[in-house]
Amino acid sequence: MMMAENVDRQQSSSSSPQPLLIELKNKLHLTHTTYHGAKRYSFARPAGVQELDYEGLETYGDSILQIAITDLLRREYPRLVPAGITSLRREVVCNTYIAGIAVEYGLHRRLLGSPISLQDKPPQQADLFEAYLGGLAEERGLNEAISWCQQVFRPRIPLKYQELLKRHGESEGPSSTPKEGARNGDVDKTPVAVVEEWKVRMKKRTTYLDSEEEGPAHNKRFRCDLIIDNPEGRPGELAMVEVSGYGTTKKLAKQAAARLAVPLLQI
Repeated sequence: MMMAENVDRQQSSSSSPQPLLIELKNKLHLTHTTYHGAKRYSFARPAGVQELDYEGLETYGDSILQIAITDLLRREYPRLVPAGITSLRREVVCNTYIAGIAVEYGLHRRLLGSPISLQDKPPQQADLFEAYLGGLAEERGLNEAISWCQQVFRPRIPLKYQELLKRHGESEGPSSTPKEGARNGDVDKTPVAVVEEWKVRMKKRTTYLDSEEEGPAHNKRFRCDLIIDNPEGRPGELAMVEVSGYGTTKKLAKQAAARLAVPLLQI
């Protein structure tokens, strides 16, 4: 059985509001080396010595950022060749770009370190964003960190995409930016519609289960569990896929669950 989680905020749009910052319990992602005067080691910390700053999370977050953007570009910009994916990804994961995102979220003002001027340095701001991604993955799971990251970047990428198209002297075709969640020829269908068509074609069963809302009143989120199985219930084949989608409404949570199921079902 394949299991995963996804988070959804809004459909792709240049005017889409950014996903809210998910508050983390552990503040390690905000802690600069100077805060504790943490000693640096060349390979590994001695046994019993705890991690005291964000550098480990920043390394983890950097990897998450790379895979999140690569996955987003492959799924939603099918015209891009490998070199194009590399070029566009480089534009949006450079330090100056992600430092700006960290500032938008106010992460730099929460930096624990000395001197205070570190807050205004782009390299530290970029590190904070990557450390936050690493911390989010550790507390909420890798899939949720990837999904949150993609929500942040999804509305930002079209402008950079257009800039690179012009730079390379190419024009945008009608299928260059498919609808979010769609794959291959299903560019006008929602993820739920794609999954439902697959269900009928493959004679499977889909069940959407709404869970209770979570979070404070100003930041509610809903969860929808999608279970896909065989109606006949043959032993070992009951649950093919089970995913959980999150969103600010029940409808968005349902679409989020279906969106995550699409690549798992190889539709």
